[in-house]
Amino acid sequence: MIGFDDIPMSSLLSPALSTIHQPAYEMGREAAGLLIQLVEQAAIENKNIQLPVSFIERGTTRKVKSDG
Repeated sequence: MIGFDDIPMSSLLSPALSTIHQPAYEMGREAAGLLIQLVEQAAIENKNIQLPVSFIERGTTRKVKSDG
């Protein structure tokens, strides 16, 4: 089982929940920047913003053994 957002409670559960960590602050900053451009009626180019995510492995996942 895997969660999303890596909220603090994820590590407090038993077993601790493996999650995908997203850069929420940076996502909000990018969204706010786009919103400000819209409010100011600035020209906005069609672009794809990609921010890094990471897998936080905890107790709800494990690696599968390869028996060749």
